[in-house]
Amino acid sequence: MKVILAILLGLCIIIIYTMCKPTEAYTPETFNKRKIMFGAGGGFTGAVKDYCLLENGQLFGRSSYPTPTGWQAVDTLEKSQVKQYFNQIESLNLLKVKHERSGNWSYFISIENGDKKHTITWCAEAPVPQNSVVSFYNILNENVKSLPPFKPDNPVR
Repeated sequence: MKVILAILLGLCIIIIYTMCKPTEAYTPETFNKRKIMFGAGGGFTGAVKDYCLLENGQLFGRSSYPTPTGWQAVDTLEKSQVKQYFNQIESLNLLKVKHERSGNWSYFISIENGDKKHTITWCAEAPVPQNSVVSFYNILNENVKSLPPFKPDNPVR
């Protein structure tokens, strides 16, 4: 009887340990699966503010003005929401959109999967012909517009 209790206790400890094991944290540079980068920049200063959404739900941001910041973890999105974004990329055929025209103030969406990268860039002077690209960009921006500004002394750890 004591042997069975010891085995059950050992199994419970193993199960609890595996359930409580922290998920591995990545940065945009170390993550080699799918990711969506989006942002805008230009103007007089050439400042760029961009975000990177990893397939695992981690959301990072950075800014080049007034002081450049490295990637900072800013949020974690629900996996179902992230999956929906990646499904929208396929359903909207964004990987087939070929438009790379920057201007005074430019917007971009970049979709990466390992070594493959597809970027769509547009501006007021050369708008993207597919309204779905701008709609998708606006949906992504809804997640970041209420986030606090980046701090130059707060890089990803």
